[in-house]
Amino acid sequence: MIKHKCFTSLLRLVCNSVAFVFILVISSFSFASEKNIAVLDIDYVISQSDSYKALKKQMDDNYAQYKKEIAEYENEIINLDKKINKEKDSLTEQELTILKSTLNAREISIQRLIQKRRISLDENHSVQLDEIKKELYNLIKSEAEKQNFQVILSKTNIIYSDESLDISDLILSKFNESYKK
Repeated sequence: MIKHKCFTSLLRLVCNSVAFVFILVISSFSFASEKNIAVLDIDYVISQSDSYKALKKQMDDNYAQYKKEIAEYENEIINLDKKINKEKDSLTEQELTILKSTLNAREISIQRLIQKRRISLDENHSVQLDEIKKELYNLIKSEAEKQNFQVILSKTNIIYSDESLDISDLILSKFNESYKK
């Protein structure tokens, strides 16, 4: 008898929960259509935008140049080391120590140059990406006002939404148009 009451109570709780969720889902669709809500995949828009692709190409070119510079510095160090090893038998201990100190100082100097260059490249990329995002957010706000969207939700935070609410391609298209101007 006690098991039957527990089962009945549990069944009633499950039925009430399912009914509540159903009512919540139905009312949310009604709410969405009344409040003019949109969904946007911001990562998709940024990654597919012409401005980001141009930035990525520029950064790839900069990093290729950076790698070329590193290779040149490495060759410089290797050549200095070879020169020291080739001439070490004809040098005094003091001259050898001075050359090795010069080599070590040059290695440290080059490491610092490489580090500064890398930081500069990363900062430049970050600044330019922030500028792209700023322009994109301004466009989104403008489009939201034009389309009377009261809320635009990020697609990354939504488990499910009707595809008709997704404005990602619309925003991408308008963002690319603004980039061409």
